[in-house]
Amino acid sequence: MSGDDTVSDPLVDWTGDTESEDDEVDSGIQDVDKLVTIQDPSKVVNVNIRGILEQGGVRAIAKPVDFPEYRDDVGASTSGRLLDVLDGSPASLIIEDNFDCLRTIYGIPKSVKLRAPLKHVQADWDIPDWTCFYEYTLRLGFRFMVPSLVRRLLKYFDIAPGQLMPNSWRILLSLTVLCERYRIDLELGCVLHNYYLKEHVGDSGRYILIPRDKNNRLITGTTTNDRHWKDTFFFAKGSPIDSHWGKSQFVLHKVWNRKG
Repeated sequence: MSGDDTVSDPLVDWTGDTESEDDEVDSGIQDVDKLVTIQDPSKVVNVNIRGILEQGGVRAIAKPVDFPEYRDDVGASTSGRLLDVLDGSPASLIIEDNFDCLRTIYGIPKSVKLRAPLKHVQADWDIPDWTCFYEYTLRLGFRFMVPSLVRRLLKYFDIAPGQLMPNSWRILLSLTVLCERYRIDLELGCVLHNYYLKEHVGDSGRYILIPRDKNNRLITGTTTNDRHWKDTFFFAKGSPIDSHWGKSQFVLHKVWNRKG
């Protein structure tokens, strides 16, 4: 996210509604002739949501893959150790046979290697060189490689991608789409000026971005009704995940951690 204009403290108003995963969402674009407004002291930009969505913007879609209700320990072997960051977590329903379909739907490049966890492996399992991702974040619009804004936030708080709750992904992905489209250089400090990271109540080890001023949010209209997403996670590695980025040569933080 770079450009000639730097917006130090934008206000992004996402006025379109976001459906919950329990709702059936047509793969087409409906009822999105609304505007996103980006404001700063020098300019106001009206953005047509339809145009953003047609170009691969952030939108939750209905579950594209029917995962089995149970699974056996067959296929890839996953070594590693449990970190006990989560207080209980369901096993993943994703199996190796799902990956061809997931690659096609979400455009996962061949340079990203995928691994299905065994049924005893939780999302917070520490597996050398592998990073846990949830299929649900792909439905929200995430694509490899990991956006710079997400990487910086994970590095700053010393947490892994899987520890971010869906609404945090919505906020960060929405900001990424808008900033890339309008060449806005949005610093992490601007995000943290408007949000703070808090451990989710009743779901230890997972974190959500909370607006400091609920009447002045960067992103509005995000849903909080996310269910049944914790049982479709997988592990990935490859250059779009593991490569260094930025002048400081940071890499994506992979290991789950409790902030305390």
